[in-house]
Amino acid sequence: MNRSPALACALLLLGCPAVDEPLDDDDDSAVDPAGRAVLLYGAYTGDATVATSDLEGGDVDDLLLGLAGSDWVLDASDGDPWLLGRFGSDLVRRYPGPDFAAPTLEFSTGSPSNPQALAVCAGRLFVSRMGLLQDGGGSDVAVYDPQTGAALGTIDLSDRAEGADGSSEPHAVVAHDGTIYVGLQRLDTESLVWAPDPVGQVVAIDCASQQVVDSWDTGPNPFLSAWAGDPFALLVKTDQGLQTIDPEGAGVATLYDGTIEGGDLNGAAASGDHAVFSLHWPNTARTAVRCVDRTTGDVVEQSQNSSWGLDMKAAPDGAVWAIWRDHWNTPDADEHGFARYDPATCTALGPWLQFDSEPLDVAFLP
Repeated sequence: MNRSPALACALLLLGCPAVDEPLDDDDDSAVDPAGRAVLLYGAYTGDATVATSDLEGGDVDDLLLGLAGSDWVLDASDGDPWLLGRFGSDLVRRYPGPDFAAPTLEFSTGSPSNPQALAVCAGRLFVSRMGLLQDGGGSDVAVYDPQTGAALGTIDLSDRAEGADGSSEPHAVVAHDGTIYVGLQRLDTESLVWAPDPVGQVVAIDCASQQVVDSWDTGPNPFLSAWAGDPFALLVKTDQGLQTIDPEGAGVATLYDGTIEGGDLNGAAASGDHAVFSLHWPNTARTAVRCVDRTTGDVVEQSQNSSWGLDMKAAPDGAVWAIWRDHWNTPDADEHGFARYDPATCTALGPWLQFDSEPLDVAFLP
């Protein structure tokens, strides 16, 4: 998971065993024809809660599900929301649309597999597993039946590990046109702080044959997301900046060189011709929100704040949602919430959507 700072990463890794605890038995939520945001919030050292809203951050349906521990992430694939319990839970759950009364599927990914992301492609569920299993395996993409959870094989990626820890640390998974793209963070997990190798990798896996068909070297510690549109591309946030991957043509290109100014890139997402990213300077507890045009390379600054940006994700309507938490290096509480930005104009879209606790993740239902 390796989300900076190291302390936050360590706390997230110490997730608690999963306990399903519906908090609201009302079932009057309906599928929003324009799409719906699924929201996860909670303290790092506490428990997590699931809520939903429309794509403008209104029409909030809160307290839908309570989760033990905070080491959970959301995903949306095959029309449904999914929850992954990471380190210490090692499980996958599927829910029927925005109804979180009970999962329609739940299965273990093996201990301690530490699942990171998933995608449904060619009728199969692909789950990246960062950890090495006690009984062998791991550092792979495991394949399951998305309806029953039956195991359908694995794609071993341990041969791409950076050193002696045996794992290439598979992380984000992006599905497109019969192919999944998987980011390999290539971290030295045997060190006190999980340090990335100078070279990260992205692999392309054919969903039908379950074989690696292409790969690209990237900057260290790659985090992938889809750059939707025509032509399709991948946005890759690394510890050194932003890169793009054109799988069918030019390959890897630098979009923003983060080494010039220093600082950490804590989140990035793209829509249309623009990407939004957050650049963070830990020693000053200062974060800048910026937008970059992929056709010209021009960078515009939207704002600065003292909160800590955990991640960014693009919504189906083209907006980019950002996850802002209390900064870990400031004595006072900072503002927290889900923010929305228009990438084309590099402007904020309304006030932050806030809950009693801090946001952890967001996913979008079609």
